[in-house]
Amino acid sequence: MSTATATERALRTATATERALRTATKPKSASKPAAKKAAVTGKAQAVKASAARFAAFIDKEPTTGELLIKRVRKGYPVELVKHAGMFFSIPEKRVLQVIGVAGTTAHRYQTQGKPLDPAASERVHRVAIVTREAIDVFGAADPAKAWMLRPNHALGDTPPLDLLDTEIGASAVRRILVAIAEGGVV
Repeated sequence: MSTATATERALRTATATERALRTATKPKSASKPAAKKAAVTGKAQAVKASAARFAAFIDKEPTTGELLIKRVRKGYPVELVKHAGMFFSIPEKRVLQVIGVAGTTAHRYQTQGKPLDPAASERVHRVAIVTREAIDVFGAADPAKAWMLRPNHALGDTPPLDLLDTEIGASAVRRILVAIAEGGVV
């Protein structure tokens, strides 16, 4: 029995050694696809992690109260814009348009380590809260995100996300969500 075990170990060692030799003797061009695949996989994981950060923000951010007021006045980190873009699978530029911040301003905030101003932070909060409401209505994030990005006839063929730059637009989006949830008329 110990001979079989010693033989199995010897075979495993030989197989591992062969694999190591094959890898070491492969031409460098053969390793490029593997490196490219690893880079793509790494990027996909980074996108997923970034989207998860905004999803966590949606779940945990308070909707009212003193803590919310303090957070908005202090300003949210500018990185939330990138995370929101990853969450919705849209360009960061579109998120910046919704929250009313120029790309150059966002870049300056980023390089200087400054948070978003209170007005932009309030709009980021609005996006998060209305998205949370959509997730509650549709039962999951994916259909809610799809709905937020698709032009809506009841909203003048404008995607709900694009109306969240103002509280009036957010109210219109909420009205549609209530109608969907309750089966009512818009």
